[in-house]
Amino acid sequence: MKATFILPIIAVSFTACNNTTPNQSENTTGTSEVTQDTPMVGDDRDEHGCIGSAGFTWSVLRGECIQVFEVGTRLNPVEEKEEVAVISAFIVAKDGDNSQVELFITNEDQNPILKQETNGTYKGGKYIYNPKTQELSIDGKVTYTAKN
Repeated sequence: MKATFILPIIAVSFTACNNTTPNQSENTTGTSEVTQDTPMVGDDRDEHGCIGSAGFTWSVLRGECIQVFEVGTRLNPVEEKEEVAVISAFIVAKDGDNSQVELFITNEDQNPILKQETNGTYKGGKYIYNPKTQELSIDGKVTYTAKN
């Protein structure tokens, strides 16, 4: 008689351990798929190994990943418009070499390298940077300055 009571109790105990419903197991599977599709923070390295989410970008002039806001000279637009985000340009020089600078500006696919002219300014294509006045001219018009 004792065996008659013990067997049903053991059977109920084993089935109670598996208390997930079919809907719960489907949701768990769906969650793992979402997790696999979502990239990890800091896992966004570019072809040079620079982590964009940490503010690093590749500098051709320096040959390394840099944070332009830490090592560069910030140049803000001369004409700032209301309710429009300010997008700065940055000038980065190579340590110990003043013969050229690299321009980080949003409207270029590659960062232009500006070479130093005899008058002390840096020129490259349509860009001229004057380090004395800290002004960047585009097509002859002063467009960015550090004095904002």
